[in-house]
Amino acid sequence: DADIFKCWIVDDEGRQDEMVAKRPMEKYGFKKYFIKSQLCRAVVEEFNKIKAVNAASSLHFAVTDQLLEVGDDFYMLQELLQGHWEPRCPLAEAFSHFSFEQSKFNYIILDVKL
Repeated sequence: DADIFKCWIVDDEGRQDEMVAKRPMEKYGFKKYFIKSQLCRAVVEEFNKIKAVNAASSLHFAVTDQLLEVGDDFYMLQELLQGHWEPRCPLAEAFSHFSFEQSKFNYIILDVKL
């Protein structure tokens, strides 16, 4: 539901951060996409509280809290998570199940990469 681009943000001191820029495909999709992103973040934080026994298996959420304006287009920026991601593993499946129960069966968070 979004166009996704890799980009680099350069700060005033010349440091570069590799980021992901997402542009929602529907006309007014930014607000909806941002709200979904924040909802996912809250569920990840709740899941990690329960899983706190093993910090190595905690989930990391790519924060989407910056906005980039280019001409008439708006992009949400989030950090680029490095590494090889496994879309299907027991922890990802446990998180998806947790999100479904946590929402009282109103939604499920999929496409989890670990």
